[in-house]
Formats: sequence, C-alpha cells, structure tokens
Amino acid sequence: MNKKIIDDITDFIFVSDEPQEADIVFLPGGSNPLPPEMAATLYKRGYAPLLLPSGFELRARVMPRQRVESMNHWRGGAYD
Repeated sequence: MNKKIIDDITDFIFVSDEPQEADIVFLPGGSNPLPPEMAATLYKRGYAPLLLPSGFELRARVMPRQRVESMNHWRGGAYD
C-alpha cells in the first residue's frame, strides 16, 4: 500500500485532540479498559460534571486464588 494512503488512514482513525470542557463525557460500552479510564480522568480533572456510560454488560469473573496471589506478587502487593 502507498505510504500516503496509510498515513491518511492512520490520521483519520487515530485522532488526538486536546480535551476541552464539555457538558458530559459519553462512555461507549465495550471490553477495552482504556475508555473508562480516560473518562474517569477527564471527570476527575473537571472537564465534565457528568459521565454517560452506555452498552456495558457486567460479567463476573472468578479467578483461582493462586492466580490472584501471583498477580499480587507481580504488581508489588497492589491487591493486599
């Protein structure tokens, strides 16, 4: 593929604008953890007084205790 085409597609898909104040932060549902983290950051920094989550389905996952302890060790005790 032509480099210009790839660059144009990349620029279209990966928009990077500075955040601006808004009335609400819309949070589309999904399994990617980044949008909720970014929405929380924007809210905490005062960019919007409200969050509007949409289309999220909560599914409980139970991990074996050994796996949790392994993750805790790897993260330096973050889950103590």
